[in-house]
Amino acid sequence: MTFFNRSPQASTTWVDPFVGVIYAPRLSNKTSLSLRGDIGGFGIESDLAVNAEAILRYQFGDTFSFKFGYRYLKVDFKDSNLVYDLSLEGFLFGLGIQF
Repeated sequence: MTFFNRSPQASTTWVDPFVGVIYAPRLSNKTSLSLRGDIGGFGIESDLAVNAEAILRYQFGDTFSFKFGYRYLKVDFKDSNLVYDLSLEGFLFGLGIQF
């Protein structure tokens, strides 16, 4: 942040309960699917926190894999010093390396 000549205006710490589920079936020897969803907050600290993603993975041999998917993330937190209202969504892709 100092590189951009910016400093944080406020900071806080919060802890929220979360519940979620992950379902990851193997579709074939080289292909797998991962579905994940969790929700938290429930008005205890943040009002709402949601994460959902679906990822398709293709394995190239023992070492490399390619991942493609979609993710949605939303966090809504407010207190007297800070408003943190975040919403992100979009496609993702990546290269996995296993060693």
